[in-house]
Amino acid sequence: MPFMQSKNYGRFLSFSSIGSKYGGSCFNFSYTSSKKCLEHFPRAFKELAASNVFINNIITGATDTEFLKSKKNFDLDGRTSLIPTKRLAEPSEIAVIAFNLCSKINTYQTLSNTTIAGGE
Repeated sequence: MPFMQSKNYGRFLSFSSIGSKYGGSCFNFSYTSSKKCLEHFPRAFKELAASNVFINNIITGATDTEFLKSKKNFDLDGRTSLIPTKRLAEPSEIAVIAFNLCSKINTYQTLSNTTIAGGE
């Protein structure tokens, strides 16, 4: 952070999971807890905005990735049917928003959780 402040520019972006808003399950407590922690911004981070250092988080819904498709004992069609848009997010849809938050295009948004999901 001091380096970013000295340059009067910095961007930090983390990714959490849409599942954390539902509390996860007893089978993935550590995962859900760690993702939920990414959605909290300590008060001290507010001071960084004056130095053009922005910290944001993206909450991603179910995304069309090889990792998700390879999960065993996972009903992908059933999961997709629960999404109001009836489809998974494309990685490129998330990439565009991540780029915008991390680039000089973003001149204002900080300390926010941006949800990218199909209505979940």
